[in-house]
Amino acid sequence: STGVFDVDRTSTVTISGVVNNSGLLETNRNNYVGSNLLSVTGALTNNASGTVLVGNNNNTTDVMNVASLANSGVVYVEEGATINLTSQPNGITDAVAGSQLNILGTFKAGAASGVAKLGSVEGVVQLENNQTTTITPGSGTLTISSTGVFDVDRSSNVTISGAVNNSGLLETNRNNYVGSNILTVTGALTNNAGATIVVGNNNNTTDTLNTGTLANTGTVDVGENTTLN
Repeated sequence: STGVFDVDRTSTVTISGVVNNSGLLETNRNNYVGSNLLSVTGALTNNASGTVLVGNNNNTTDVMNVASLANSGVVYVEEGATINLTSQPNGITDAVAGSQLNILGTFKAGAASGVAKLGSVEGVVQLENNQTTTITPGSGTLTISSTGVFDVDRSSNVTISGAVNNSGLLETNRNNYVGSNILTVTGALTNNAGATIVVGNNNNTTDTLNTGTLANTGTVDVGENTTLN
């Protein structure tokens, strides 16, 4: 938990085997910029106390290739950076309680998004990469638990192809990158008692939430200049 492993100054590092991280695994820690490449041929396990940070300082095109990722801690893919899951075709299907997945760059499982088959969120998932992402849950429903947070930010366009059952927090512009975000739920959106939907947090966006239907027994907040269709 006290360990730090950094790749910096346009370096290429391959770890032939697995990585079990309870500390800090990162690239561009010292901000030499350039383009760093870190490859893990086996599984990367990021424990509850661990942080994986690709492209610190948001000014690189750093790449991390890993065979598979099991995340119970915090993962940041910063602006311009990439994580590739080379042998985990389903990507992340469950964001477990206490975990964070912060995607400001590119997150891939093969040719697809690393969250293309996300089915449940008990931790935090923040899609903030100014990209278009489609999520198709294997069960047909994305379930956000009472501890779960799902956010669309930084002018991103996210479609959930299916239903959403929300018992936590479903929102846009949580981190106030402003811009114009679009979140589309093709099926039914169920907002349970105690749950919250916020469209356009901070009242300074033109965000849009499109949904097939809405059944609400919780709280829905449509911010200034935003739209719920």
